Amino acid sequence: MRYSELKKQIRSGGGALKPAYLVYGQDDYLKSEALKLFKSLVDGDFKDFNLTVIEDDIDAALAETNALPMLADFKVIVLTLSSKASEEGVAKLKNYLVTPVDTAILVVSCDSDIAKSLKIRGIESVICSDVTDEEIKEEVVSLLAPTHVMTDEALGELIIRTRRSFARIVSETNKLKSYSSGIISKKDVEDMVAADIEYQVFRLTEAVCSKSANQSLEILTALLDSGIKPKVIVDSLYERYRRILHVSLNKSAPNEYFAEQFYISAPAVYYIKRAAENYSQVQLKNICDYLHSLQCDILMGKRSDESAMHEAILQLICA
Repeated sequence: MRYSELKKQIRSGGGALKPAYLVYGQDDYLKSEALKLFKSLVDGDFKDFNLTVIEDDIDAALAETNALPMLADFKVIVLTLSSKASEEGVAKLKNYLVTPVDTAILVVSCDSDIAKSLKIRGIESVICSDVTDEEIKEEVVSLLAPTHVMTDEALGELIIRTRRSFARIVSETNKLKSYSSGIISKKDVEDMVAADIEYQVFRLTEAVCSKSANQSLEILTALLDSGIKPKVIVDSLYERYRRILHVSLNKSAPNEYFAEQFYISAPAVYYIKRAAENYSQVQLKNICDYLHSLQCDILMGKRSDESAMHEAILQLICA
């Protein structure tokens, strides 16, 4: 299930809870919120007895499942794994899930790589990544109610500027609510939500791909005025075009594959694929080689980073 589904189930009190859950995904904020939801299941004066948090110890977590809850129907055990579980540990989890204890809910939190070895029968997955636009909208509406609303154009701009990071979406929405009138417009978002380097380079790449010299210069000036170093811009352009080339060379691969490779959300892959349509694979290979050579020249002191940056933008527009 997705995080949003877990949230609805727990807050509504609907549906029977599973004996074990695997919480993972790229969005650390959502993982943290998912664990808070599970911890909220334990309340009252005996919370300290019925909630146990353990790190990197499967044996200890399984031992806790055998301890009876204190004046409650069940207890919650949260196990956080920072490294891959051993084969022996996975085997013990499998054995436990064959006949799980009905007075315990075991929640295992880990990153996506570790989760691959723990997707075993009997454990329910809670995916905390690749949040959809609808899920974001639902959260934003909830945060703004009942005094504020956000236009669809403003929400779209917020999603792009935050790169779909739920932590930033929540913090920026609360900021917009504090400083905006009842209706939050796209201009409000543009004025108050700072665009990070990834988003700014995305805009620069979009302008370059469309051969818009004036817009490219405008965005480049804004980047430099905000304190971004020319070398960072060259490095970011290389990373961007490297991704575009990778997408171009693997056109049949699903968005989820690229999302995992690039550590971005699947919907964000759309913009990279769109940029790839403007170039042939040979052009992209030449651009990546060219930008890499500029990086080397900067590092070796053969030329200044400012000179290399301006030349890179000129060559990309003319490519």
